[in-house]
This record gives sequence, structure tokens and C-alpha cells, in this order.
Amino acid sequence: MTQESKDCYHGITLPGAEVETLKALEHALQAGDALAPQQHLPLLTKEQLVSNIHKAGFIAHNGSVIALTARYCNLEKLPASLGSLTSLHHLDLTGNQLNELPGSIGELKQLQKIYLDYNQLTILPESFSLLTQLETLQLDGNRLTALPEALGELKALQALNLHDNALTSLPDSIGRLTHLSELSLSRNKLTSLPESLWQLTGLQVLNLGENHLANISEEIGKLRHLKMLDLGHNDLTELPESLGKLVELSDFLYLSNNRLTALPESLGNLVKLRYLNVTDNHLTSLPESLGDMAELIELRAYNNRLISLP
Repeated sequence: MTQESKDCYHGITLPGAEVETLKALEHALQAGDALAPQQHLPLLTKEQLVSNIHKAGFIAHNGSVIALTARYCNLEKLPASLGSLTSLHHLDLTGNQLNELPGSIGELKQLQKIYLDYNQLTILPESFSLLTQLETLQLDGNRLTALPEALGELKALQALNLHDNALTSLPDSIGRLTHLSELSLSRNKLTSLPESLWQLTGLQVLNLGENHLANISEEIGKLRHLKMLDLGHNDLTELPESLGKLVELSDFLYLSNNRLTALPESLGNLVKLRYLNVTDNHLTSLPESLGDMAELIELRAYNNRLISLP
């Protein structure tokens, strides 16, 4: 007997606590008809994990579980012992019926990627703040109304996706996520943004579309690495001149479906931009400077009140 007791999960030697967790998950999946009776979780290759060929399965390496997936499996609850999978790097629970996560999730201190899209989560446990190695956090399509202030402890985070939730505000601590390059907050209920958001100067993708934002701070001009920006489907009546400082914008700038009556002349500085959408506003004219946008491939400006073109 070694210091850490070992056991077997269908021929694979793992720590006893990990085997018990896999068995508990197996039973839950069988109860939800994601696994047939007597069927066990399959051992996957990295290629099988990435391709999502199997709804459920795991990868083991050096005698421990390092990746676990259970996608669209009708899971309503996770084993309380989930935290025993202390070598886990990758966890995919997309498309289940989860309305809460066990507090033990904070014990997964090596976790780098977690996918929780399309569940029914209304809150994140405070223990989430212990996942300090986390690089990707996917939470699209849940029911979150707020984020914990402790979110700011996830300082390794590079991608945070929260599309289609019910967030009404963001914690000030979001400004501490200085390694973020991708942030999606579209289709929420945000009416304002914390000033700390503009400290995320490494952002390359920022999606704030489909909220209730009435204004955008001049501080947005600090986000000089942005390549994609979506401000569409809000309640904006004007835009800051500092948008013209976002000279790395190249893929798209969405400003559609707002209440804009004019565009800042500084938009002409966005000489790398290829797609600009300003449809469904109250524009009567466009800035002369748009003629300086030499890389622009597509400009959409229909459903406005344009009486002339530059």
C-alpha cells in the first residue's frame, strides 16, 4: 500500500479518491441516460476530447485524471467530491442542467480551462477565486445576475465569456484581470461599466453588444490592442472621440442599433478597420474622415437618416 491509496477504474490505475469521483459521475450520467446501464466513462485521446466525438469521457496521465468532459448529458448536479481531481487541467460541462457548482471546485488548483456554457447557473461559488491557474472561463447562456468580487483573483485568465446571462453590473475587481485578451459580455442587462474595465489594456476582443448602455467612457481609448469591438444594440446617443485611438481595430466595429445622431471624426484614424456597421441609428451624415479608412471593405449604414455622403 502506497502513502496515497490506489484503485482501478475499469483497468486504469488512479488514486482511490479520483476513482470514487468518476464512479459517482458515472452513476449520475447513467441516471440521466447519457450512459447506458453498466456503461462506464470512456478513456479518451486528446484528439477525441477536442473534437467532442464523445459526450462524456476523461483523459488520464501519469496516474491521474487531467481532463474530464460531460457535454449535453442532462446533469443536474456534480459530485461533491469533484475537488478530488486535483490534477485536472480541462473540464467541459457544456449544455447540462446545473444550477450550482460544488464548493470543492476550488480545489482544482491546476485547472486551466473550464467550459460551463448553457447551464442554469445563477451564482458562482466563492471558492472559484482559488482557481488561480485558470486561463479560459466559458459561461455563455447561464442565468448569472452577478459575479463575485473575488473574480479578480483569477489573474491568469485570458478569455472570459459571459454572453447571454442576466448581469446588471460588473465587480470593480474585473480590472485586475490584466492578462485578458478576450471578454464577451453581450446580451446581458448592463446599464453601466466600472471604470476599472478600461485597465484591461491587453484586450483584443471586447463584446458589449445587446445591453442597455447609455454611454461609453473616454477611457475606452486606453484599449489600444483591440482588434474587434462590438457596441451594437445598446442605448448609446454619442460616442467618445477616444474611439479614434483604437488604431489596431481591424476585424470589425459594430455600432448598429443604437441612438446615435453623429459619429466622431476621429473614426478616420482607424485605418486598419475592414468592417464598420452603423446601421439602425439616427445618423444624418457620416464623417469626412471615413475616406481615410483605406482598408475598409464593407460599410453598412442603412436604416439611418442620411441626407448626404462624404
